[in-house]
Parts: sequence; C-alpha cells; structure tokens
Amino acid sequence: MKLKYHKKPLPLSPILQKYSLRYTREEALGLENLPAILREYLTGGAKPEFAVPQELPFGVKPEDVNFAFSENGVTWIATNAGAWRVDPSAYEKDKCMYFGVHKYIDEPAVLFACSDGNGGAWLATENQVVHLVFLTLSYRQKADYFDEVIFKYISRRGMTVRAGLGKDGVYRGVCSDNDGLWTSMVTAALCFRYAVTGEEKARVRATECAENMLLLATISGRKGYVNAKVRYSEPMSNRMSEKYLLKG
Repeated sequence: MKLKYHKKPLPLSPILQKYSLRYTREEALGLENLPAILREYLTGGAKPEFAVPQELPFGVKPEDVNFAFSENGVTWIATNAGAWRVDPSAYEKDKCMYFGVHKYIDEPAVLFACSDGNGGAWLATENQVVHLVFLTLSYRQKADYFDEVIFKYISRRGMTVRAGLGKDGVYRGVCSDNDGLWTSMVTAALCFRYAVTGEEKARVRATECAENMLLLATISGRKGYVNAKVRYSEPMSNRMSEKYLLKG
C-alpha cells in the first residue's frame, strides 16, 4: 500500500547542536587554541572580577556562582552544580541551557568559564577543562553522525547496546536485556531512511539489525522454544517482581 501525501513535506531548518570536548588540565595547557585568560587561570588561579547576574536560573543561589561573563547578550554562569547559558533572545526552549555532570562535564563544580569566540565556552573544574562547541547542523548531518557513532562503538554483531562509562573515562558497549529494544528502534529508523533515500548502506544495516532481532526468537535452550519469563510488576513500581509467574 502506498500513501499519497497531498501536501508538501514540512521543511526542516538546521538546528543548534552542542559538543562537549573534555581534557585534563595538563592536556588543555598543551592546546594551541586555549584562550589566554583560561591559561592564566589554570596556571595561576587568577580570575577577573565579575558580578553575579541579578537574574539567575531557577534553583541557582548567588552563593553558588563561581564566575559569570556576558557576550553578545548571552550570559554564561559557572556554579557549584554545573554551568548555565542564558540567552533571552533565543527560541523558548533554548533561552536557558543547563550543562550538568556526566552529560557535559565529569565534575559538578565549574570554577571558571570563558568565551571561545564562536558562541561556545570553555569550562574549568578542579581536574578538567571542557570546551562546549556550538555547531549548526541539518537533521541529515545529525543522522549521519549518530549512524556512524552507533555502528562504530555500540553495535555488537548488529545488536545495538547501551554505552557504559569505564573507569578509564572511555564509553564502551554494555550488554543488557534492553538490547532488543534499542536495536528495534535503530532498525525502524534505518528502514525509514532507506525508504526515503534509497541508500544501499542503510539497506545493508537495516537488514543486519532485522536479522539479529529475528535471531532473538531462535536462541533458546531447546529447539523450537522461545526462552521467556513472564513476571508481574511490584506494586507502585515499574520493576518486575523477582518471583516468576510463568516460565516458558
């Protein structure tokens, strides 16, 4: 069955994307593009004078602000619990951006911040320096990027696994009982991509993922049976009970 769309597809504009480039303090000092003001802070601990913004994001107290600066109407705020970017002229959901631990930084307290001259910022914690880079990407560019990341780092024989952060600070694929869920999402996306673009790479990857999804139904202890356990959820929780109602 073919669907006929009588209206033109909705045009999608490029959107702002954020990249977090992380360095140790020693690594940062070896960078040629490290701002001089940040280099001075890392080597001597000196900060320029600053004023705590009169209007702070919800939940931020003045005593928690370690540094702040403004550039082109945008204010960056370094706090004991991450960093904030406040732009009153931005799109509603982008007016107040929060950069917290794990996703953007590895330590919660941001002690210093400065501009990178291109709309982004450099953040300094006790043991780390983070460069927040802002790039405008199309949805196609974003899809290309994540496709390559998935199949390079977290694809295990066609199964998409979740990424876990190791003690060495490197993200690696970690197997879990949700691998089928992640793989089904990737499979569906690749099928849509192939249907729209006709890309051979999308078809090959979609086929590999789909075959691995079907493989889940054939792996069992006995031929012809699917290993499954049916359990009820604990009251007031989304966690399954440790007691099995049925085994099959």
